[in-house]
Amino acid sequence: MRSGDVIVTKTAVPNPAPGSNGGYADGETAEWTVSVFNNGTGGTFAVEVTDTPNANFDAATLQLTPPGPPPGVNQYTLDYLEPGQQVDISVQAQIAVPSTAGSCPDLRNDVSVEDRLENTSSAFGSVLCDLQDPVFD
Repeated sequence: MRSGDVIVTKTAVPNPAPGSNGGYADGETAEWTVSVFNNGTGGTFAVEVTDTPNANFDAATLQLTPPGPPPGVNQYTLDYLEPGQQVDISVQAQIAVPSTAGSCPDLRNDVSVEDRLENTSSAFGSVLCDLQDPVFD
């Protein structure tokens, strides 16, 4: 029997705003690309993608597209992946740094996948913090 082998990677997208040096400031929306890949010789079914931003993000603003669940929902299920098939998901969340922060916090976002046969994979991506924002003065 041929089986699927699900692999996930996560890549941070640098802030494209002029003068940002690629970092994100409080209130801005950070973005990552999650790639879910079936590296097996058979199909894989019911691949559950769970994206978990850390406490320095507003979880209510989390958005997975395309296709994706409603904003604030951090799980999405891919019904089936053929051998060699890759699905890319854009993940966005708004940065929510406490006003009392005296330094740049860790802006990390984790992702994990699990298929119907309980094969798993996980990855994380961190975005840069923009220290030029007034909240850090």
